[in-house]
Amino acid sequence: MTVKSQNIDLLEVYSKEFSEDCVLERATLDEKLLMIPGIKAKYVTRLYRHKKEKEELGKLYVVALDKAVEELVKTSQVKLSRPALEKAAHSHETVQKISERIQDLSLLVDYLEKVVTTISGIGYDIKNIVEWTKMELT
Repeated sequence: MTVKSQNIDLLEVYSKEFSEDCVLERATLDEKLLMIPGIKAKYVTRLYRHKKEKEELGKLYVVALDKAVEELVKTSQVKLSRPALEKAAHSHETVQKISERIQDLSLLVDYLEKVVTTISGIGYDIKNIVEWTKMELT
């Protein structure tokens, strides 16, 4: 299984879990309200883990790019400027793979940031449901 498919699988798993975590039912509102901090902590932990992984891959990308540039300097028959070498190094297989992984992680991080924001608003949604229920009963 490739890293790309692992990240896509993770996104699908997180999406499925989130759709289950954010279900609100009138009969269990108080229980769900008590669960919100734990649910939020789960996604915040995942968010920071993936942010850290993305940061580490960014460092690895710089190292791989430098190695690719050095390799091009050694194998090139023509002397090229540093920017030209870096541009050529971006097509190096290792550099491209790391870049793709960073892009996938960016998608995952963006998704988790939105999930955390949504979870932060669930308390307001529950309050609104309770208020609506009170209005229905009066």
